[in-house]
Amino acid sequence: MDLTKVQVTLTLYLINFERLIQDIVVTLHIRKWKQVKKENVVSIEDSMLPEIIRIQSEGFENNSHNGIKRYLERMKKIFTLLKAMT
Repeated sequence: MDLTKVQVTLTLYLINFERLIQDIVVTLHIRKWKQVKKENVVSIEDSMLPEIIRIQSEGFENNSHNGIKRYLERMKKIFTLLKAMT
């Protein structure tokens, strides 16, 4: 294995480790939050994910579908959805 491959592999591991640490810190911080019960605020369910990804794709330049899925899986209890009142 050449030195370039080792450096690239190490860099990728460090990037992933940094993301993991950020996720852990955010999760620990958010655990102290209390959810307010409102009729138009609901927890996100797996069936809602395609629509959330569609809305995110239309509204933001960064189409991080995998990022949304990853955070939803890791922190499902803290994601909420505000339903529009019609």
